[in-house]
Amino acid sequence: MKTQKSLLLIPAILGLLYGLGSILIPKSFITFFDIPADMITPGFVAWVVSAGIASIGLALLAFWMRSLTDDSSMKGGMSVFSIFFALFGLESLFEPVIIPEMTFNYTTLIQGIVFIILAIVFYVKRTPKEV
Repeated sequence: MKTQKSLLLIPAILGLLYGLGSILIPKSFITFFDIPADMITPGFVAWVVSAGIASIGLALLAFWMRSLTDDSSMKGGMSVFSIFFALFGLESLFEPVIIPEMTFNYTTLIQGIVFIILAIVFYVKRTPKEV
């Protein structure tokens, strides 16, 4: 279970980074992902702040899950994070297709690949080893 508890630090740290960036400096955080300036509206900024709050909630959930001692609960939680990372990674990879106004950029491509890899790692390592 030590591997799972170590892996759960990844969404805790990423969630805090994404969340704090989205809440404290939303416009700078948005432009980091090469979003065109004409697409940044007050409603979009508000949505980014809301997503930041959700990211911090996800980080807190991941950090809390590190206290689990039951193997089946840990396996279920790791599976949920695997699905989350897969969905987030796929959205990042297909963002230019989903939103035609978006231009291709390497930041979201790399982000998508990293989250797909995290999804695979969390899925493979979801079951604690028997001692």
